Amino acid sequence: KSCLQSLQRMGFSERLCREVAEKNNYNFLKSALALYDPKNDFEITFDNMKKMIAIHLRLEAQMPVIVLGPTGCGKTWLVEYYASLVNCKFSIMKVHGGVTEQEIIKFIETVETDYSLNQNQSIVCFFDEIN
Repeated sequence: KSCLQSLQRMGFSERLCREVAEKNNYNFLKSALALYDPKNDFEITFDNMKKMIAIHLRLEAQMPVIVLGPTGCGKTWLVEYYASLVNCKFSIMKVHGGVTEQEIIKFIETVETDYSLNQNQSIVCFFDEIN
């Protein structure tokens, strides 16, 4: 039941939530979620859906999220897709060995400024490739 409530809090229609909960219908879920995909290039699986719900619940509780996985497994796409589903701005910083503390501070200040100018839209701030 908490997954169903999370889908509803994420803005999914009651019909979609009911179909998923009652019928456990993967094809319906996939076709319905395609309506929410502005890029229409992300493969929806139940595993991806569970991960997005987990991300949503943590962010709703104002907790940071760490997404772990090997290179190329889709971590960035998953979080970017989640942001598009819930109509959040997606801000990304690729953090590599040459990134300085000042660059990270400047990125955070830019995100904070963006938010202060438009508090009606949340921002997902994503630090990518941190090793």
